[in-house]
Amino acid sequence: MEQSTPPFADRRWTVVVPVKATSRGKSRIQMASAVRRSLARALAADTLTGAVAARRVRAVLVVIEDAADGAALRRDLGRAADRLTLVRTDTRELNAAIGDGLAAAGTGPVAVLPADLPGVAGDELDRALALAEDEFARGATLLAIPDRQGSGTTLLAGTSADRIRQRYGPGSFAAHLAEGARELVVGDDSWLRRDVDTVADLLLVPAGRTAAVTAAAGLVAGDDAARCADGQARA
Repeated sequence: MEQSTPPFADRRWTVVVPVKATSRGKSRIQMASAVRRSLARALAADTLTGAVAARRVRAVLVVIEDAADGAALRRDLGRAADRLTLVRTDTRELNAAIGDGLAAAGTGPVAVLPADLPGVAGDELDRALALAEDEFARGATLLAIPDRQGSGTTLLAGTSADRIRQRYGPGSFAAHLAEGARELVVGDDSWLRRDVDTVADLLLVPAGRTAAVTAAAGLVAGDDAARCADGQARA
């Protein structure tokens, strides 16, 4: 019996990961600036580690504002950094930075992955991309995964870069649906829905560089601020 070839079987994914300058990253979490910079770098490195480990991913484009951040992330990932391509941007605006990454994406399916999804492993990303391929076969061209609250967007996927209409920011999931995206349904406990915005989010990350920074900062349940190096909590 002749079998059909699955959609995108020979077309692997490009993943675009925008990385805000670590000097500005995670500003809503109150902590000493040096600790916050380490946290932002750890979040990005853990996210990129998951992305490069995914078997469906051909290339990972890291959009950076600061060349020093790019060099540091390459060091963090070691040999896996060979899978990264750094794309410099001159903008601080997230959607415009994503646009710079999309312009370098080439052909084939593309996913945008925020740099604050530290719990995502390669196999979980692979499963989501496989689901996206199934949705593309049913006629979808743009897909979005909501965060746990259902208001923000984590992963945004398109059949090609020119299908992506990025509308990240407050209420981004509804904005993406208004642009014609369909929801890509993953489990409520998926790490693809667990972006990090608060101390409580940090405490859920089980391992990796982010968990190490969180532990070194002395965070415990109920904290609303990271602790400084001298052990004093900042308001």
